[in-house]
Amino acid sequence: MTEEERKRLLKACKASAEPNMYAFVVCAMLSGARAGELIGLRWKDVDLDRGVARLLNTKNKTHRPIPIRGHALELLQKMKSDEKVTALLGDDFVFKNKTGYAPFYYRKVWTEIRDEAKLGDFRFHDLRHLAASHLAMAGATQRELMEVLGHKSAAMTQRYSHFFDQHIADLGDRLQDHLFGKEND
Repeated sequence: MTEEERKRLLKACKASAEPNMYAFVVCAMLSGARAGELIGLRWKDVDLDRGVARLLNTKNKTHRPIPIRGHALELLQKMKSDEKVTALLGDDFVFKNKTGYAPFYYRKVWTEIRDEAKLGDFRFHDLRHLAASHLAMAGATQRELMEVLGHKSAAMTQRYSHFFDQHIADLGDRLQDHLFGKEND
């Protein structure tokens, strides 16, 4: 996804009639969580003070933490402060549809937003790959990436190996600078 495509996507999300769609997409981009994992997220599993959420309903049936930082944290803090009283119904899901209740139906709205943003066949799941790629480019280790994405084997994260290779090369530059400075003597 190019920077221009990302901007178009977020603009279309903000303009959506589905008020939680923008936060839903931002959380996916910044955490690597699957749509179904975010749909099942409950407020009791979100620690806004520490900036982390615990996913309990994952594809591989294990619990895992995801980061909720930066813009995603700001959005969830605002959503929490705007939260309507739905405790009587036991509805404590983070992402709700525009009527204020769960489940959050994103698929139809996603298709509309994707088309509005002119993203072709870009799937919601591609946001997970976007997060993983950018985590790897930011220097996350393969183990860290496995933990964030909930992969059980290193083979699942191998598709991002070219980013790890670049990180290793960058480490060589840092070692060079540390031992010999910017210029060789």
